[in-house]
Amino acid sequence: TSTSTSTSTSTSTSASLASKKANRHHANELKQEVVDVTEAKFAIVVMVSTKTVHYRYLVESLLRSDFPNNTHVVVTQDSKQVKEMEALTFKLRKRFIVSHFFHPYSCTDATVDSIKGGFPRYHRGEELPNWQYTCAKHHWFWAMNRIFR
Repeated sequence: TSTSTSTSTSTSTSASLASKKANRHHANELKQEVVDVTEAKFAIVVMVSTKTVHYRYLVESLLRSDFPNNTHVVVTQDSKQVKEMEALTFKLRKRFIVSHFFHPYSCTDATVDSIKGGFPRYHRGEELPNWQYTCAKHHWFWAMNRIFR
């Protein structure tokens, strides 16, 4: 009896560790959320960068709006470094159905040492001119692909 218990415990521990590792990997890609959107009449897609003032005004405007409470708001965030953005997104949850994703190849979070981890903000150690426009375009394509998949 103790042998079968220890075998099942080690099997469940291995499965648990593998599951945690997979979940950690997936969480790094995006913040996965399960939301029920069956009641949503339409969706609003918001791409967020690092400009908290602009996003704060948008959130306040949406909360004052006459949009139905079952509106689905999809937020795709470029940078994980700006925690205030997450707090503002949380405010939207008081009224709307909200999905919140993090762009996994954020140029904002890119460094010279992490070139392979994101879109091309740097080339041969030099910051590219006007990289923000390319990154916004890549973020938009990623978001649309992610949302409509």
